[in-house]
Amino acid sequence: TNTIEVKGNQPYDQIEILDVLGKSILIDNISNKFDISELNAGFYILKIISNKKVLAKNTFIKID
Repeated sequence: TNTIEVKGNQPYDQIEILDVLGKSILIDNISNKFDISELNAGFYILKIISNKKVLAKNTFIKID
């Protein structure tokens, strides 16, 4: 599948996907579901932000 869905009990202000170098690839503050079909295969970081604090920082690998 080419989507990532973020689920949680705590509300968030922003979700950001970064590449391995820390460059922001996608920022969203509305949706909790992301289409990653346009991303190249590789290692990415998913950052969840609420009240200007990082709540979670997870990694994922996209494989073509």
